[in-house]
Amino acid sequence: MGKFQRADKGFAYCDPRGATMKRIHEEIRILRQQMEEDFLLHSERIAAQTQSIERVEGALSEMQHALTEMKRATGALSQEFREFSSMTRSSFDLWSVERKRTMQILDRVQTGLLTSDLETDSRLDRIEGRLSRLEGGAA
Repeated sequence: MGKFQRADKGFAYCDPRGATMKRIHEEIRILRQQMEEDFLLHSERIAAQTQSIERVEGALSEMQHALTEMKRATGALSQEFREFSSMTRSSFDLWSVERKRTMQILDRVQTGLLTSDLETDSRLDRIEGRLSRLEGGAA
């Protein structure tokens, strides 16, 4: 059961069960302390992960908002471009119609000048006469 061990002076009785129990209690205390430290570390990691997840969710929300704004702006720009294209086509069509009409008038004038050469000369003479009278009256 018990053993005697020699101490500095004399003999001392040593209880092996008591020493074993003390070691077991000490190991249990150490294990509890390690478990508490591990739990705290684990809690800190979970808190850090939760913060990271919240940051990522916030960034995703901001990105989604930015994408929505970009879609809205792109839609507005697209609408403006369609309106510009439509106005440009209308303007070009109007210009083409005016140009065509002007060309037709010039063709008629040119045809008239070619077919009635004598009449044109007399008209030019009358115009020159009117101009000279106007110039003479002004002088």
